[in-house]
Amino acid sequence: MIRIVTVENPFESFIHETEEVVCLGVTLDRYFESLESRDVFLNGQHVEDPALVTPVDGDWIILAPHVEGGGLKNILGVVAMIALSAITGGIISGGASLFGMSIASAGSIGAYLYAGAVMYLGGRLINALFPQQINAHADREQSQTYGWDLPTLATTEGGVIGETYGTCIPQAQLLTEHVETTADGKQYLNLLFCGGYGPVEKIENIRIDNTPISNYSNVQIETRLGTNNQTPITFFMNTPVDQSVNLMLDTNLPIVRTTDSVKASALEVTLEWGNGLYHLNDDGSYAKAAVEIQIDYRRTGKPDWINAGKYTVESDSSEGIRKAIKFAENLEAGQYDVKVSMTNKPSGSRYMTTTNWAILTSYNDGTYCRPNKVLVAMRILATNQLSGGIPNVNWRQTRSVVYVHNPHTKTYEAKAATNPIWAAYDILHGCRKLRNMVSGADEYVVFGCRHESLDAYYVQWKSAAEYADEKILNNEGEMESRFQFDAFFDTSQKRFDAAAKAAAVAHANIIVHGRNYGIVVDRPQGMSQVFAEGRTTLSSVQGSFMSKEERAHSVEITYNDRSNDFKNTQFTLRSPLWDKDDGQENTAQLTLFGVSRRTQAYREGVYSLATSERQLQFVELGTDINGLVCEYGDVVGYAHTVSRIGIASGRVVAATATTLTLDREVEMKAGAHYEIYVTLQDDTLIRKEVVPQAGATMTVTVTEPFAHAPQKYDCYAFGRQHKAVKPFRVVGA
Repeated sequence: MIRIVTVENPFESFIHETEEVVCLGVTLDRYFESLESRDVFLNGQHVEDPALVTPVDGDWIILAPHVEGGGLKNILGVVAMIALSAITGGIISGGASLFGMSIASAGSIGAYLYAGAVMYLGGRLINALFPQQINAHADREQSQTYGWDLPTLATTEGGVIGETYGTCIPQAQLLTEHVETTADGKQYLNLLFCGGYGPVEKIENIRIDNTPISNYSNVQIETRLGTNNQTPITFFMNTPVDQSVNLMLDTNLPIVRTTDSVKASALEVTLEWGNGLYHLNDDGSYAKAAVEIQIDYRRTGKPDWINAGKYTVESDSSEGIRKAIKFAENLEAGQYDVKVSMTNKPSGSRYMTTTNWAILTSYNDGTYCRPNKVLVAMRILATNQLSGGIPNVNWRQTRSVVYVHNPHTKTYEAKAATNPIWAAYDILHGCRKLRNMVSGADEYVVFGCRHESLDAYYVQWKSAAEYADEKILNNEGEMESRFQFDAFFDTSQKRFDAAAKAAAVAHANIIVHGRNYGIVVDRPQGMSQVFAEGRTTLSSVQGSFMSKEERAHSVEITYNDRSNDFKNTQFTLRSPLWDKDDGQENTAQLTLFGVSRRTQAYREGVYSLATSERQLQFVELGTDINGLVCEYGDVVGYAHTVSRIGIASGRVVAATATTLTLDREVEMKAGAHYEIYVTLQDDTLIRKEVVPQAGATMTVTVTEPFAHAPQKYDCYAFGRQHKAVKPFRVVGA
């Protein structure tokens, strides 16, 4: 089948029709009566000539109105009303760096676009067709892994099997618990925990609460890293299912219980004498006392009981004793009823014979390796160190590798799982390197979207990942990667939403292109276009400023510190303006998912403060759809006389290689420096310095000739080159 999605209005893509048609094996144009004024997208890629392309079974076809210009073909989504946020002060001088991130052309017209006050916009366009309104921290409060204390064990069914990226302390899920009673009466607690999906490269620092496991004696540990060919835990050779009974036995009062397991192949009863089993002599010494227990069983639903025998237990001890009786083995797998009766016990005030049926255990046949699950198993002797219940166990585990498909080499490559961009890629793609149990060869198996959906924008993913990996100087004077990701996903959520959370750590957004996925990063870059009077709809410009009361000069940061067992950790960061502001106290709250380094959390706090203090003006404008060049995530410029940004903007009347005749007069002052930006008909944006001449004029001369002279009606923006200010850094914690 082929799915056809018809969009009538590109600005309201959520209003569309979807139909399924049989794959006919014909070219794209044969599926439609007419493609006049329409664009066709096959699996997210624009098709220039539908008569030359043949879709196959499972493909998606999107039919949308044809739009002139590059924006719609590139992203299948454009904006009619564009919201821009502008930096209005404190622009960094040329050559400076902000929190380790270099600012291109800062201090020149790259900082104040068209001079005077033409603003450099470092924000993102709001895309109406594919809105990226992902709250990266919306489900944080549901996570049992992250909080103010160490994670506690999950012992209920139906929990989420977590996914590890980088290093974390996962919330362990208790898979199996079994109290084993040996022939000498000692009890061992056998526990099997799951740390989510594997494989991981390392399990370390196993602890009970905050105490390393090495401080305990008589504790046996086995771990499995979560490979698909891992071996079973040696002391879980079959699967026991313990049921607590805790009822006292008395003569002629049998107790019947039914196994929880419906695949039981062996049965065991554990009896306890908490105060001992003995006879008290006249001289205060202890003599032996004995009790006789009858055990019967039957297949649930059958009428007849099977005699498992009588068992005599004898002791002369006043200390608590227990005995496990395994009375039926090699049974047909099923559910069974077990009846325990006390048939004989001595009577008298000097006999201590109080007997409890403590546990009914049913064993399921087979050993289970539990492939692809991270496992930690313990066999703990009940002593004065450990007894009375299930201990709270935690450990650190590390996953350092994800697998990314390189479309250029057509092979999978190992990438760092600590890179938030590759982590987001892996969440979408879900590739695992598994061992073929028949051939013994390693194979790549995909559980998410096909790599073809990511190959089309591989260059974007690779560039974003390289930006995240760049080494920068942190506030402690050390070099480190710009973004690092350490997280454990343990909440139920859609694959795309989880990927968006990971990408947000690297200041990135995932963009949907039909059936394909690209990614854009909020980082320094050149402008793709300028919105000036020549490219804005008449009377559509609206603007607003953030009030002083809304500006935050301090931020309270919450992150999961790896040096503090990944618990929630807080600190407050204040800017130099904090004690100078005469407005009301307004502290912003910043919660960081996947950030475990204090230095990275510090940078995010500085970035947040800089945004709050400098991104003060918001502009909303309208433009013709044919005037759009920018895509979501691009840096754009804005100049307009209504908001007094720039000296003049509009359309070119005439031009040569060195001169431009404008559609209005501009006035220049002697000794000042001026610049002009011109957008050519092919959407190329060109910046030129202007030869200063005092007075008013409609013709300006550029210092260097144009390679191709601008044409009539090309858009321009003109202004004075703004002087740079000094670089700054916010300090304090």
